[in-house]
Amino acid sequence: MQIMVYLLVLAAGMGLSIEAGLLGPLGELVGHFSATLAIFMIGSILLSLIMIFLPSQIYLSYSNSLNGY
Repeated sequence: MQIMVYLLVLAAGMGLSIEAGLLGPLGELVGHFSATLAIFMIGSILLSLIMIFLPSQIYLSYSNSLNGY
């Protein structure tokens, strides 16, 4: 299960470079505030979908590891 969490963290890190590549040109077209808000909303929606469709043991084991259990 921890491997899945590590892969999710790796994918999130790779997504940051994609986000930076999109935010620059998009900010020039629609404004920096609107572009940042759009990227934030897309990230929130993706995170919500991941939490809905992944088994609950993955993020529960991750939160338990944060609490020291």
